[in-house]
Amino acid sequence: MISFIVRRTLQAIPTLFGVSLIAFVLLKTAPGDPARILAGKNATPEFLANKRHELYLDRPYWQQYLHFMQGMWPPWNMNFGDSWAVERFTPVTSVIADKFPRTVALALGAIAIEIVVGIGLGIFSALMHRRKVDTAVTVANLGLYSLPVFVLGSLLALTFALPHTNFLGLGVGWDFTGWFNYSTQNPSSFLGSFEPSFWIRNLLLPSITLAAVTVASTALVMRTSLLEVIRADYMKTARAKGLSPTMVIGKHALKNAMLPVITLVGLDFATILGGAVITETIWNWDGVGRLVVQSIGARDVPVTIVLCLMLATIFVVVNAVVDILYAAVNPRIRLQEAE
Repeated sequence: MISFIVRRTLQAIPTLFGVSLIAFVLLKTAPGDPARILAGKNATPEFLANKRHELYLDRPYWQQYLHFMQGMWPPWNMNFGDSWAVERFTPVTSVIADKFPRTVALALGAIAIEIVVGIGLGIFSALMHRRKVDTAVTVANLGLYSLPVFVLGSLLALTFALPHTNFLGLGVGWDFTGWFNYSTQNPSSFLGSFEPSFWIRNLLLPSITLAAVTVASTALVMRTSLLEVIRADYMKTARAKGLSPTMVIGKHALKNAMLPVITLVGLDFATILGGAVITETIWNWDGVGRLVVQSIGARDVPVTIVLCLMLATIFVVVNAVVDILYAAVNPRIRLQEAE
């Protein structure tokens, strides 16, 4: 296991280097001048030249890239400079640190819903195979998977986050704003409350919006994988030995059926941590997703590159964790690694 971790760490170095280089090149070839954005439209040529020199923009591209990458060493004292446009004169690490906890909270809520509801629906649908309820659940999952996130989020916001006195002209009135309150935007105050009701009011509907598509995909994958395992020859042997259905499904089938689901959930978690742009925009969630859009639109090169590196690192770490979970669930993988 130690050699596996070391090997994965060494593989991550060129990956992160390539991601940072690609992000830097794309940002440099995009239209717009960061110095002009910072200096303003009415800046004099002298002031603009000083600003370009201050930001290292008057050097060759390779010098600009090396100057930025110097902030990655030593790793325990990373310094990528200040934000150019999103939050001027604020260190990049501080800008991201203010947004990242909210995205982590949103991701944990969405993944919890995906694991509980998605895997549960998949197991239930597989056990009810070829019955009407299986068909109904599968059709519902396909419909949910096809529903755009912005449509679902808008419907949830319209229904639960706004007071109604005459909903759709039907004379139906209700007010859920006392249950679901999204007025808190300060990350420190948001994470400083440990009251369950506070978290439900602020986190439930955005998590449902983000988890809807992943719940459907997880349920479909879980159903397909479990059906394939149930039909395997060794499962027939287990049943022929007189094992109870609960023992056959719980002890033998689920372990092997969970392998593709582990991969899917791991990648979903990495993607969500990278920033759910649409969900965070709909719910005015001040997280990493909105920060990505703001930094790219403002040509804030330091913030954008660090965000790309952070996302790549998350994917590398999550993939390594998924591989370790694979080996824990399936002993044959540990034997292959040993060989």
